[in-house]
Order: sequence, then structure tokens, then C-alpha cells
Amino acid sequence: VETGATVVCPDHLLSGHGRPFQAPVIVNQLVQDVLWLLRKDPLTKEARNTTAGDSPKLVLLGDSSGATQAFSVLLKLAKDHPDVLECIRGVALLSPWLDLSCGSHTYVSNAYERGSDSGDVMFREPADDNRATFRQCATTYLGSDDLLQDWLYSPYWLARSLNRSSGNSSSSRDADGREAVLARLIQAQVRLWMCIGAAESLAGETLDLAQCLRGKLPVEAWLHEGAFHVWMLFNASRPFASREAAMRNLANFTRRALGTGYVDSAPNQDLYA
Repeated sequence: VETGATVVCPDHLLSGHGRPFQAPVIVNQLVQDVLWLLRKDPLTKEARNTTAGDSPKLVLLGDSSGATQAFSVLLKLAKDHPDVLECIRGVALLSPWLDLSCGSHTYVSNAYERGSDSGDVMFREPADDNRATFRQCATTYLGSDDLLQDWLYSPYWLARSLNRSSGNSSSSRDADGREAVLARLIQAQVRLWMCIGAAESLAGETLDLAQCLRGKLPVEAWLHEGAFHVWMLFNASRPFASREAAMRNLANFTRRALGTGYVDSAPNQDLYA
């Protein structure tokens, strides 16, 4: 699908499988990549020739755990580099994993059921085992269970009260930082686009965060009935209407966010895909 945008995919550090890298280092590298991209033309690698009112325009995008990192990059930019938020015109999250503490009820309600071949077919373990596998991956990525509900790396908690002990001074600092970041995002009105399958283990946290941010940020949450994890990237050998609708909606969001190309605004059956 044409959007008129240049796509840049950073070759970033990874965690797991014996690698020493964890979330703080990985997210910081991705933030540096974004800052480089704001200074340099990705095609020529030369310094951008920009003038006032002609700053670069970026949309951050990721799927699954990559969506976690895309959101974390936005939060880290808002925290440490708020002056560049005007250049971040949107964040697109495909089947995002937003709560690394894995507390969503849809790990249970969308658990795969072999007899009817229903639920999230990408994750076929029983509900408790599936949740445990996700949580182990999260701990490996974060390096500590203490960060499972850290709003910077587990973005679901950006708009959630953690009810932490008031005696924990570091938690108090975290809460204050979160409020400042949320206020900066609201002021900048960074657009947020999320696409999730109704059969996904991760559906609950996505829809809950969208509801929490409603009225604060421009949020779009597209729910595709019966769809499994990252179905929109599934390479089907036959027509796959829900995948095509998701990618068309993503392209429309990108065009609207960047102000490039024609936006298909005509109502159609995909509105409720």
C-alpha cells in the first residue's frame, strides 16, 4: 500500500538467547536512532536542510513486542527530549504487547481451544502456561521483575494507577515522571493508532489502554473480530479481507499523520472490521 513515506527499520540490539542487552539499553539505542533520523536524511545520510516550520515528520511503528518498543521510544522521547515531540506525528501499534506484567483477562478468555480451533491460534499453550511464557519473556527483556509495571517499558501502565506504597521514594519519582510525560503527550497531541484481533491474548490490555487515553490523546483502536496475533502480517495464499483492511487503515493513518498522499475517507464495510 502506497503512503508516500520512506520506511526506516533500525538494526537494533536484541535481548534473550544469551544476549546481554535488556530494555533500558535497547530503548535508549532506539531513541538515539530516532534523534539521528531527525538530523539526517536516511537516503543520503547527509544533514537535513530544514528551516523553521519544515521539521521532519515521523511515524513510529512496531508489531507485537516491537510495538512495545515503539511506544517506549515515544515515552522516552517525551521524558528526555520533549522538544522533538512536534516531529512525532503518530505511533502505529500492530497487535501490541503493552502490559509486560501480563495481567489481562484475555489470556484466559482468548486461550486457544483445540477442539473448536478458536482463540489466539498463535499461542496454543493452556492459559496459565501461555501467561507464564509471556511473563518469562518480559523478565528476560527487562532484566528484572521490578520493571514489569514500569510505565516506560510496560506502556499499559502509563495511564494506570499502580497503588504503590507511598513510602517507596523511587516509585514516587516514577509516578511524577509519568504524569509529566503524559502531560507532554497531551500537549503535543501525538496520534496513537492500535490494531488488535478480538481473539488475541493481548486484546484486553490494548482496548483498556485505549479507553484510559480516550479524551486525552487522539486514539484509534481497530478491533478485528476473530483475528489472531499479528494476522495483518500473515502471508496468506488466498484473499484475506481482514488483513487487507488493517493494512489499508494503517496506510490511511500514516497519510493523515504525515500529510502525504490521498486519504481514503469513504465509509465502507471495513469500518467495523
